[in-house]
Amino acid sequence: MSATGTPQAVTNLPNYTIQSVNTTNNTLDVQNNGLQTGQTVLYDNEGNTPIQGLTGETDGSNPDGMRSYTVLAVDPNDIQFGADFSGSEQGSGTSGVSSSDSTINFPGAVNLQSGDLVQYEPVGSAPSIGGLTPGGEYYVEVVSPTSIRLTNSYAQAVMPLDDLQNFTISAIGGDDKTITISSNGFTQGEAVTFQPQAQPQQFGSLSVNVSATYDSQGNPTLQADPGANDIFVYQNPFKTGDTFVYQVQGSNSPIGGLINNHTYQVVDESSDPNLIQLKDLLNVSSVTFAPNSGGDTITRNDSGSWSADGFADGQQITVSGTAKDDGTYTIASLSGSQMVLTAKNVLTGETDSNVTFVGPVVVLTPDTSSAGASVVHDLSEESISPLVAGDTYYVTNINSQNGTFQLASSPQNAQNGTAITLNDGGIGSNTVFQIGPQGIPITSSSGSQELVIVLGPSSTVAGTQQLLGPGGVPLSVLFPVVGNGISTSSSHGEGGGIVGAATNAANVTASPNVSASVNGPLLTAGGSVSVTSTSNVNSLAHTDNGSNGLIGIGNATTTNDETNDNDASVGRNSMIDAGVNFTLAADSSDTNDADTSASAGAGIASVDADATAQVNYVTLATVGQDASIAAGNQIQVVASTSTNGESTANASSTGFGAGAYANQNGGQGSVIGSGGMSTAENQTEISSDASLDALSVVLGATVPTVSMTGYGDAFGAGFVGVGESAGNFTMNAENNVLIDSGASVTGTEGVDVLPTFQNINGGVGNPASADATAEGLFGYVSATANNNTNLSSEASSAATALVAAGPRAAAPRPTASSIPTRPRITSWRFTSTRLPARSTPIKSPTSTGRRSPPARPTRTAVRT
Repeated sequence: MSATGTPQAVTNLPNYTIQSVNTTNNTLDVQNNGLQTGQTVLYDNEGNTPIQGLTGETDGSNPDGMRSYTVLAVDPNDIQFGADFSGSEQGSGTSGVSSSDSTINFPGAVNLQSGDLVQYEPVGSAPSIGGLTPGGEYYVEVVSPTSIRLTNSYAQAVMPLDDLQNFTISAIGGDDKTITISSNGFTQGEAVTFQPQAQPQQFGSLSVNVSATYDSQGNPTLQADPGANDIFVYQNPFKTGDTFVYQVQGSNSPIGGLINNHTYQVVDESSDPNLIQLKDLLNVSSVTFAPNSGGDTITRNDSGSWSADGFADGQQITVSGTAKDDGTYTIASLSGSQMVLTAKNVLTGETDSNVTFVGPVVVLTPDTSSAGASVVHDLSEESISPLVAGDTYYVTNINSQNGTFQLASSPQNAQNGTAITLNDGGIGSNTVFQIGPQGIPITSSSGSQELVIVLGPSSTVAGTQQLLGPGGVPLSVLFPVVGNGISTSSSHGEGGGIVGAATNAANVTASPNVSASVNGPLLTAGGSVSVTSTSNVNSLAHTDNGSNGLIGIGNATTTNDETNDNDASVGRNSMIDAGVNFTLAADSSDTNDADTSASAGAGIASVDADATAQVNYVTLATVGQDASIAAGNQIQVVASTSTNGESTANASSTGFGAGAYANQNGGQGSVIGSGGMSTAENQTEISSDASLDALSVVLGATVPTVSMTGYGDAFGAGFVGVGESAGNFTMNAENNVLIDSGASVTGTEGVDVLPTFQNINGGVGNPASADATAEGLFGYVSATANNNTNLSSEASSAATALVAAGPRAAAPRPTASSIPTRPRITSWRFTSTRLPARSTPIKSPTSTGRRSPPARPTRTAVRT
């Protein structure tokens, strides 16, 4: 008699190998793949020649060297690589087209690279994007992790800055519209992109008030230098006189002395080109200067406050942009919009427009606590108003002979000659700006759109090439197909936009209950009798996410919880007489995996990955009260459980301020309730007044194998890098063999009682491990591994129980290692003579009031 609970698998599951390539429609043949549009896969060419148009692995079989692609589902057997997006005008943090800067934007990281050749197609009946031709082929220029432009040439895609031309505010004419760049090569109506030459720079509070030393490779080491009032900017692009806007990310406090969204002027420290100081800078649209015997006054006519913009009593300021009152002055006092100077009757008395005020070097007081050090601060070059860095404009009123041109906000305005009026007030004379063609000008439409990676005309599949999931996880794990025999939960998430947040979880709960029992007044057999229950559980939970944006946040949680109840029993008052062997066995096998991966790449990135694999089991082999079992050779009563699994959490973040936190728990059993009852239990029990009688008896409760691990891996890379991980393994398990009151166990050739743990994580090394890495000028790492293993083995007999063991025959004595596979019985030859009654009763009827078992043959056994 047997009862078995085992997940059943089906055939024809996908193996995710690439069978062939169709270059006409740029598809890959991956049979029965089940993949959906938007899912991310790794392309693994396994060292073979890559398919033309795709990028092969760069680091052998290491997933880190494999290229990620986004799937576009075609049919059950065919897929394309590329990207899908909305043709509508982009909203905040959404997919769409930005007509202002001719970019295509995605809600999460796009798996395209600069130089990729793609084919553009509207989906279904969607109208096409303005500026693009359906079926046309273009090259990708990656602008940011979530944004791209399309170009007509490979060179424009991979070297977009080559077509940009530099100019300073001195190139802007007196009409505040005309720009002069000799031999600029622009044409009437041509789309051009404007941007500052210096890219935005980020820093943290630990790079404020410092000095630096450098090793032979130029790598800096910073030392605190209180009162230096400087900022370390590695490979500093700013020059003395440049103007930029300071910002603090999020809702955090700015560096002490600085004002969020305020403009400052750069002062380079001659001692170190990577150190800069800041001077307060303000451009006021209208100012009145007045002489006064009690102190000349400067009054703002824009209703602004001098103190709110960083000026203070006693400071020395420099004024420029006036008709007659340029110069250097000292502030005596401030009151709202009025400034009183120490100078008296010096000013001429006038009202001027667009006047620039520059203060002294700003005194900086950074917050260097752990919380303050994690805040990201930005320095962005000030732009020529109203131009927006990265936006597209159109050339108008061009004069190719003298190199002059003007900018219009739209093609129609360019055609009409309507130019933008430029305001360069307060911008440093050395600040460099760039302008030139970048990408194809496009305008939004509506509906779904696709960009498909173009496969080369001679593409073939050399050798074996396959698709994997992110991090090298098999796709059968990440995107499970129904019928693979594994109870699976999988979750995939992405986030993008200014704040890219991805939070998702996968949870599996498996609770099988398997039971095999024999109940009856009498069961006889001339051969062997077995009552077995088998419960096999195989479950997997996987979560991965990725987030990108100005701020990237990734949180992934995976929980896999198995509770396996399995019991085999002989019922109360049952009587069994087996001619050879009797076996009562409960055998459980638990496979439990939990895998979590969280990543973020952003200006400031923080990720948290948690994985928990928990196995609880109760495996029982029970002979019921008042039951009687007799066997001519051997009786085995065994409860056995094997457990395999792992919990793995990987957290990776890259950004200016990057934090990665990974926590894993690989557990087998946990103590619950105030009584401390374990839920990881093997138990063999001979209940009260039950009897077992045979040549030999084996009573076992065993754990043949435990192979469970908890592993955490955290990686944080950025100016400030933080990596924290924890790997935990907890096991609270019991093996019990119990012989209750009044029970009798008789083995004329021996009785073995074996509660054993045999191989506890013997092949996996440390079951709890953690790695943490942080890369950056400043960083913090913490890796904690906890192994809590509590094992209890008990063999007990009640005071009134009887265990009778005779001398062993020459046959090998059963050992603990033989229990999981059941002791093998050599062949036997029997002769028998029927007697009217058993010479030695199983249990005296007078002592228990029970019936005597039927008469059985007397056996003489000879080993052969």
